[in-house]
Amino acid sequence: MKKLTVLLFGAVMTVLLIGSIETTFADHLEGDGNSLLAAMQKANIAVALPDSKYQIHLQTVIRDEDGYLIQVSESTSAAFVPHKLTDQVFDTLMGKVKPVTIDGIEYDKVTFTFIPDLQQRSMGLYPIWSEEGKFNVEFDEESARQMFEEKNNHAIFKIHYCKDFGEGHDFQCIPIFQSLLPMVTVEPSDEITLQWTVLRNNDIDFTK
Repeated sequence: MKKLTVLLFGAVMTVLLIGSIETTFADHLEGDGNSLLAAMQKANIAVALPDSKYQIHLQTVIRDEDGYLIQVSESTSAAFVPHKLTDQVFDTLMGKVKPVTIDGIEYDKVTFTFIPDLQQRSMGLYPIWSEEGKFNVEFDEESARQMFEEKNNHAIFKIHYCKDFGEGHDFQCIPIFQSLLPMVTVEPSDEITLQWTVLRNNDIDFTK
């Protein structure tokens, strides 16, 4: 099990993780421009790409501890890492891939449902797969109090792929898919279900 000491929450934790990734993958900037780091830098959630290889939609469903519906939200924009690793995650880790035709265009389609626990929501880290198994996170006293007592506001959700990338890179979590939503507020006792629908157009090349 991977043991992490967490002092900060949400966006701050995510920034630290991404910063660490950029540092450890710096050597891969050399070469043909198709490195994982170079691909990550192209993932811009603020830019709509209607002709991109992947079309990403996220619906969040929030229920209280008794199961009563509180809120349903739909994504407004999304981003993905244009790299072969994204294809690997799509093909092997998100469920059955089905062919569909929409407006005359053929896609591969995957639907993926994930219910993050309180720890994952607090950290802003949603691992779809990890060779370390479920994270064993050690919170300091104040962070633990906040996690169990305070509401969390969320506007972005991600699907992370976590693994040890080899000598010199250590264990990293990469946000393969990201989706932006209107701000949602979640009580510690609430349950939030993330319902991802991802379409892939195989006629579009990452390198173009």
